[in-house]
Parts: sequence; C-alpha cells; structure tokens
Amino acid sequence: MIETLTMRCSKDEWLNDLDLGLGNIGVYRMKTLKNLLIRNMSELSDLINDYESLRSFTIVPYKEDNFWFGMKVMAEGGYLPFYAYVFYGVDEKNKLFAEIYYTARPTTEEFPIEGGVEWKTDRIYESEIKDTRYVVANLKNSFIIYESYKRIGREIIYSVLEE
Repeated sequence: MIETLTMRCSKDEWLNDLDLGLGNIGVYRMKTLKNLLIRNMSELSDLINDYESLRSFTIVPYKEDNFWFGMKVMAEGGYLPFYAYVFYGVDEKNKLFAEIYYTARPTTEEFPIEGGVEWKTDRIYESEIKDTRYVVANLKNSFIIYESYKRIGREIIYSVLEE
C-alpha cells in the first residue's frame, strides 16, 4: 500500500491517496456519499414525476431511522406504493457496502401477500457503489420491476400458466 502513495501536489492526487489508504482500514467519505446519494435520488424522483400518473417523493429520515434517504412512488388510482430506503455502511471486514430495502412485489388477488407487499433487502459490495448513481440505478430497476408486476403481472402469470 505504501508504494502507491504519491508525493504529487494536486488535490485530486491527495484525495486518491486518502481513499486508497483509509479505505483499506474501513474509513470512507460517508458525508460525501450521503450528499451524492441524496442528490441522485432526488434527480431520479424528478425524472419519475415527468411520467403521467406517477408521483414520486423523497423521504428524509428521522434521527432514529436506520437509513440515509428514501423514496416513495405512487401511481394515480393505484394501491400499494413502491418504497425504497438506502443506507451505506462498513462491514466487519472494512468493506464498504450499500443496502437497499424496498418493496419487491405487491399483493395480487391470485397471489396474496400478507401485509400487502413483499419486502426485500439487497446488499451491494461492488466497487461501483462509490458512485452513488450505481446504487440509485439499482433502486430504479427495482421500481420498474415492481410497477411492471403491479400493472401487468397477472397477464404475464396467466400467459405462462397457459403455455
């Protein structure tokens, strides 16, 4: 690790050295990640609001909540909104992870789910999570799957059962 540290004078090189050296011992720039996550989730929420019949809201946690930022998406005339909550953390091996807790599948008449929705937690360890847009892209994909299943899931299930 010491061989990779530089004596260059640029701020970007200093930041790179700090990220390399401190990341190995489990110290990350959480404040920066949190600010970027909030900005990227707000941008996704704004994009979703451009679609007819969808309304997206960002959720700011209370002090006792175990997440950094959340999102709620409702469809007009629909039921069971999509919820997602995101958190970054460091595991026991000093590895950075992102955790997304979200509504994965809504209940239907054919396949009822107690409580109305099925919740799922995805923990992501890839190196791309340092770019919060990667985590928000995962959240976006989960929303698309949820909303698609809610709207056309029955037709897909019936077509599979008929074959």
